[in-house]
Amino acid sequence: MKNTILVSLLFALLTITAVLWAAEKNNPSAEIAAIINELKNGEYTLDVSGFNETQNMKISEDPLKGEYEQYTFPPESVKGQDMYHYVIKFDKASGNFWIWRTGGFVYQNILYGPGHLDASGKIMRKKE
Repeated sequence: MKNTILVSLLFALLTITAVLWAAEKNNPSAEIAAIINELKNGEYTLDVSGFNETQNMKISEDPLKGEYEQYTFPPESVKGQDMYHYVIKFDKASGNFWIWRTGGFVYQNILYGPGHLDASGKIMRKKE
């Protein structure tokens, strides 16, 4: 009986630890959270107007293969037909970021950016 209770408590502790670790892992950094908050124009959409666009780029052609912090918005747990999914890539050294948008009713695959997040949390949409 004692062993059963001990095993149950250990299992519960491991489950709680795993859930907390997963939740922490899925939280964006302060910089990416600032980008999302500034660009969010719906529960799960970002306003990417005003950024340079590169359309129909294949994942294998990703020009951003360096040391970038990356976050998927909305999180992987949120799925819906015809939704856009965004991958935000942020370069802490320069403050520059790119947004890769895929999905939608008519499937799109567009890389937006670079944008710039300044020290005050304001975004500049770069046009070249």
